[in-house]
Amino acid sequence: MAKRDTGFIGSGTMRISIFSTVLNEWLGWTKVGNVELYELTPDTEEIPRISYQEGTAGQALETVYIAKPTKVKYKFNTMTAANIAVALAASLMLDVSVVAGTVTSEAHTAWRNQELRLTKRNVKSLVLSTPTAGTGALYTTDTAGYAIGVTEINIITGTGTVLSGDTVTFAGDTNLYAVKTGATAAGKIVLYTGLKKAIPSSATAMTIRAAITALSATTDYTQDALNSHFVDVLSTGVIADGGSVLAAYSYSSSTSDEMLSGVSSFIARTEINGINEGDKKHYTIYNGNNTFTSKGGFSFLGKAEFASAEIEGIANIDLDPTSPCYNHAYKGWFNEVVTA
Repeated sequence: MAKRDTGFIGSGTMRISIFSTVLNEWLGWTKVGNVELYELTPDTEEIPRISYQEGTAGQALETVYIAKPTKVKYKFNTMTAANIAVALAASLMLDVSVVAGTVTSEAHTAWRNQELRLTKRNVKSLVLSTPTAGTGALYTTDTAGYAIGVTEINIITGTGTVLSGDTVTFAGDTNLYAVKTGATAAGKIVLYTGLKKAIPSSATAMTIRAAITALSATTDYTQDALNSHFVDVLSTGVIADGGSVLAAYSYSSSTSDEMLSGVSSFIARTEINGINEGDKKHYTIYNGNNTFTSKGGFSFLGKAEFASAEIEGIANIDLDPTSPCYNHAYKGWFNEVVTA
């Protein structure tokens, strides 16, 4: 009976086991999911012996091909946390737990119409306040006069401290200014933003605003309802650009898988268990010692299509004597017939 002439269209399941450099152990096998490409590419170096003899000069007298490492590439579009970490050549910490707690005085520099990001996530019972203000009193500007946009102001006559982050006002100007560089006595202070109204060439009183124990959650700031660790600083309130605020809040317990950057490559074993859709016969490809790296980026946002990721690397010789492909880079099984 004549054999059928069949081609090859592969489908199947890919599993991967990553070597943990922290534990110095192979981790368990996991299914990658929908793998749209798994490719082995053998490579060789061509070494011809060139003739320099009359009549044959420039031709090859003989040629030797020396094997080079086999390249491995796979592409997938099932995006579990583990697969996204692989796509970015990052490490993944599974089931990281955060215990519920409280924060009493987390310091931030605030900017109007921009957001603060709180250190913890899943935030509730948030209260913003301003810290204890400097003790400065009876300070005035000198008589030089200061134009709109100026940030460096000389103060005289008063006593006490002007602290970085303090909010100050000048007589005749209702605008609020945050202090970038303060002073412990008469001298120069630097504002975060320039004057919005000129100061005349006469001694002009400066006032430091007292601390506010609870800013308004309506007019001074609002908390993002979905991403509760972000706080919008409103322009309608009394927080000056560059002003210091303190956040007090509680946060909920949580468990998540955490991805950490900084891994340029990873070592993994892979196995494909598939079927040739042409003849419906099963096959298996095993690679016991691959070094992989991410090829290209991974898009967390984009047009309406499923994200995919491509990984490439080298199939190294497997030196584990218990491995199915011991002393080889890979091994395959085809047309396998299992008998009882």
